Amino acid sequence: MVRRENNEKPSYSIDKLEQADESRNHDLWFREQVTIGLIQANSPKAIWLTSEAVRARMKQRAKALAK
Repeated sequence: MVRRENNEKPSYSIDKLEQADESRNHDLWFREQVTIGLIQANSPKAIWLTSEAVRARMKQRAKALAK
C-alpha cells in the first residue's frame, strides 16, 4: 500500500476515470450511429442525391436566409 501525504490524489484521479467513461460512451454512441446509417443506406427505400442537387438546394436555402 502506498502512503500518501496531504490527501494527495492518486494518479488515476476521478477526472481521468470520468473522461475514460465519457470516451467509452461516445464510442458506443458513434458505433450505433454508424450501424444505423449503414442500415439506412442499404435500405431499398434509401433516396440518394447527387452533389449537384445538394448544392442547388443549399444555394436556395442561402438565398432564402439572406432575405
